[in-house]
Amino acid sequence: MIGGFGTWFSRAISGPLRIELAGRHAHNVDMEDRIKSLEIAVQDANDRLTQIETTLQHMPTKGDLSDAMTGQLKWIVGTAIVLGAAALTIMTFVLNNAIPKEQASAQAPTVIVNIPPTTGQAPPPPADQ
Repeated sequence: MIGGFGTWFSRAISGPLRIELAGRHAHNVDMEDRIKSLEIAVQDANDRLTQIETTLQHMPTKGDLSDAMTGQLKWIVGTAIVLGAAALTIMTFVLNNAIPKEQASAQAPTVIVNIPPTTGQAPPPPADQ
């Protein structure tokens, strides 16, 4: 009975999963080839993983990138403030000195107005001629 089932099962499944039943034990015919191919694949994966780990040792971390960005931002803001202050200073100097100031060549004479004190009387009327 088992032999008949094994023969039928062997014919029903073909390829790398073909199983032949012999007596009470199941044996996979292609198991050695499959194990060798898996060992080769695992070795290739280990080699690639080693290369990736070696490369990652030289890569910056999130913290390193954050520190670099913060430092760069500080320099940019500081430079912008200094350039703005320098531009304001230059503009003030140029605008104050762009138009020459008039120099006083001759001063107008000083006029002194002397008003006599009033005593509370009305002034005399003008004389008729």
